[in-house]
Amino acid sequence: MSQFSLVELLIFDLIMLTDVVREMGYQANMNRRLMVNSHGEQQEVEMTFCDEHGREWGVAGNSEEGYDLVAEAETDLTGNIEQQKQLSEMRNRLKQNYAAIKVEHEAESEGYKIVEKTVMPDRTIRLKLRRW
Repeated sequence: MSQFSLVELLIFDLIMLTDVVREMGYQANMNRRLMVNSHGEQQEVEMTFCDEHGREWGVAGNSEEGYDLVAEAETDLTGNIEQQKQLSEMRNRLKQNYAAIKVEHEAESEGYKIVEKTVMPDRTIRLKLRRW
């Protein structure tokens, strides 16, 4: 009998998240400012970056409660299903890459070496580790 479990990743390390954003090919800007989020409300963010489509994203939160992604609202599209889908996809990509980098750092601190890192066509990340 199989069982389905949902695991939620909480992000507490803004420096590591900044590394993730850069590894994904985006320029991270560590500038605290206000952004209008996808609900049309102003929200303070700690870091911002733009994706390949020019859309601005922010990271809000703190190291005690965790950080989350904020999508800048598009004019007349607040609450739009497509906008929510984009937010969910970017959040999932960030969390996936954050988890992979976290595993890499932990493995290296335990004496493992990253032999191979492969991003599969379905965007899963395969890590091959070796300990001498």
